[in-house]
Amino acid sequence: MRRKQQTVAKKEPTLSFSDIHPFRIQVPQSDLDDLNERLNHTRWPDELPGVGWERGVPVGYLKELAEHWRTRYNWRMHDAEFERAASVQHHHRWSEPPSPASWL
Repeated sequence: MRRKQQTVAKKEPTLSFSDIHPFRIQVPQSDLDDLNERLNHTRWPDELPGVGWERGVPVGYLKELAEHWRTRYNWRMHDAEFERAASVQHHHRWSEPPSPASWL
């Protein structure tokens, strides 16, 4: 004798205005310092000769990108630019589970 399987109604999340918050970039300097140290101490693999982009990103390209982030990229300037754009375009986030979202 087979039992009938019961289905449980899944409750959909509801969005209320109290769940919506302005989005702000708040990256602690200690996180940027840690990233700088990790990039500085990266142990790079040997490049496979003659492969180029066929097997992923070439190590030389990644080294240049990491060095750019470590020494030339101005994180705080870009944070400020994003904040200015977000304030003009009203960038917000909804942090309630199950699906956090961010939008302009």
